[in-house]
Amino acid sequence: MRVSENKEQLWRSGVESQRSSGLSVKLWCEKEKISQSKFYEWRKRLLSEGEKVPNLIKVSMAGQENDGGLEILTPLGLWFVSVA
Repeated sequence: MRVSENKEQLWRSGVESQRSSGLSVKLWCEKEKISQSKFYEWRKRLLSEGEKVPNLIKVSMAGQENDGGLEILTPLGLWFVSVA
């Protein structure tokens, strides 16, 4: 495996790790001691190489108390939506 293939695989693992961690990109990068700009650069590069991102995400609020806000975890990170 070439060095560039190793680096790509390492970043693929990192992007997946951030997605599954439940942490925002900022917090995940701080925890892993990785530059946010490098993370976004690689995530964009990997996505442009054919990784699919869904256009729609099903959200269900059944059984949840509405505290005036909603957190949505997307394939690209954590988003906060205020529903005041």
